[in-house]
Amino acid sequence: ATADPHAGPAAGAQPPLAPQPQQNQAQAAQLAAMAAMAAQAQAPGQALGPPPEASVTDLCSMGFEREQVMRALRAAYNNAERAAEFLLEGNIPPPPEELTQLQALQQAAQQQQPQQQQTFPPASAAPGGAWPEGVLGTQLLTKQGLQPTSQALGGASAVLLYFSAHWCPPCQQFTPMLASAFNVLGPGQKTVQIVFISSDRDAHSFQHYYGTMPWIALPFGSPQTELLKMMYSVRGIPSVVALNGSTGSILDSNARDAVARNRFDLAACCRDWGVAVTSPAPALAPAEPPKKAEPPKKPEPKALPIDDGAAKGALRAVAEVEWSAQEVFYVTLLKVLNNVLQNPEEPKFRSLKKGNAALQTKLFGVADGAAAKLLVLGGFEDGEVIALPGPPDGRMTALRDCVSEFAEAEHMKQKRKERDAKIAEETQKDKDRPDAKKYGGADGDGSGRMNIGGDRRKRGGG
Repeated sequence: ATADPHAGPAAGAQPPLAPQPQQNQAQAAQLAAMAAMAAQAQAPGQALGPPPEASVTDLCSMGFEREQVMRALRAAYNNAERAAEFLLEGNIPPPPEELTQLQALQQAAQQQQPQQQQTFPPASAAPGGAWPEGVLGTQLLTKQGLQPTSQALGGASAVLLYFSAHWCPPCQQFTPMLASAFNVLGPGQKTVQIVFISSDRDAHSFQHYYGTMPWIALPFGSPQTELLKMMYSVRGIPSVVALNGSTGSILDSNARDAVARNRFDLAACCRDWGVAVTSPAPALAPAEPPKKAEPPKKPEPKALPIDDGAAKGALRAVAEVEWSAQEVFYVTLLKVLNNVLQNPEEPKFRSLKKGNAALQTKLFGVADGAAAKLLVLGGFEDGEVIALPGPPDGRMTALRDCVSEFAEAEHMKQKRKERDAKIAEETQKDKDRPDAKKYGGADGDGSGRMNIGGDRRKRGGG
């Protein structure tokens, strides 16, 4: 895969592989996928000329350097909100001019090899191009080094794309449990392969984090990273997308919940998705509490007491708005707090302009200023520009932990609500089906479902 000039050195110093017989076809398919994604990213009205000066000024007022802002706007096709996300994440993808170069390379490859172009495999159900090279690139990183993508996937029936990062606290809890679930399937199994898609900020963090995982990964710095996030609408991490290993079609765009619902039994997940399990896999025992997360790259101040009542009050106000706005609020606020804690000496992360359009929509305009009330509890001073006068102390750590815990609880509550709504919908469908067979017979409850063990009290059972 082409190296990302903005993401640092590639992970590992693996020697290049010898050209494969179909490598030219795979590369052309990958370039076509990337060009298609570039076209999709350009919404109507988004010019590819110089970024609007008003957007540049607005983002610079958040404390970012002008060069960074310009790069983020180019990568976001002059979309100020998307550029703000790139800046807050600290992970700016390649600019559009590089994708234009890839298009030119694709056209050159087509002109040089017209006969091969005619024999390209037909487009599969995968959204980005010929599966798997057109979606994941020509090579993936394994524990033995880089391998051709198809070889690295090993013919797995299901491929899980795992979007995660070392700096993300929920990821640090989720990853060891997912690794245990993967290891239960046993060596040599062909049911599931997992591909780590990193949002780490540097190669060292990527290598350290990938060292804790038993699966394969997209090479660090690959331009496919941002394209995959766009393809599958990944808005937060950890996130898991399940794909059919043969076609690349989507089995479950929110497979993280499926994994948790099945108590990290990947074989059970595959059965739910209609994927054949090639070898019996024992069900997992109840998951043990995750091991204590490794300390972050930079030590964080020890948590100090904050006004817990005020914090919970502000968060409860956020919980009253629509879930879509809640989710964006939690993600954005946690990005701000983690950026401050991990970069305590950098003033640009400690100053936020409340009038900024992106921050107003996602943060400060939600729930009657709840974000400002919370940030003040962490040590920020309120005003037109809400700012932290110096490096963060333990109040910031306590605030981050409080928001993270509350956000996770609301996320689970939302999933339960969606599940209950689905059950109610299916129950109503059963009731509205007058000729439906009552599978429970006389012992059923009339809903078409058998009451397993429902007559135990009649028989004197316990």
